[in-house]
Amino acid sequence: MLSSFTQKACTHVNVSKQVWAKSSDMYMKDKAKAISVKQSEMEVRRSFVTSEVTQDKATIIKAIKSKIVREVKMRQKIESLRGSIQPQAMGEVLGVEAAKISDGLYVEFGFDTQHLDIAARHHQIAPNQPEILQFT
Repeated sequence: MLSSFTQKACTHVNVSKQVWAKSSDMYMKDKAKAISVKQSEMEVRRSFVTSEVTQDKATIIKAIKSKIVREVKMRQKIESLRGSIQPQAMGEVLGVEAAKISDGLYVEFGFDTQHLDIAARHHQIAPNQPEILQFT
């Protein structure tokens, strides 16, 4: 399962997921190349991922609530599948569902779960805050 960041990068440079996976496997076998690729990846990731929080606290709380709703739906789906699919497939389903949560937040609010975590820390929003506890 490719991360959402990697999927976006593949789309941006018009490379299929299969080609990316094969190239990645080839480079990761050589330790020197693997280190070089990881360093380059970190530099690129830093240039695209911004941690500047421009959203107000109310928006972040609303996004946290939306994330909770999505996570509850994901847990229900996972529970309904438990025992009917192989453990490896369950891991893949979990990965897809987690990506859906992040992508859904991006569509609804314009930021993903990574930024939500940063923004929650910025606004000092804890999971045990009354606004969050009342919702769950």
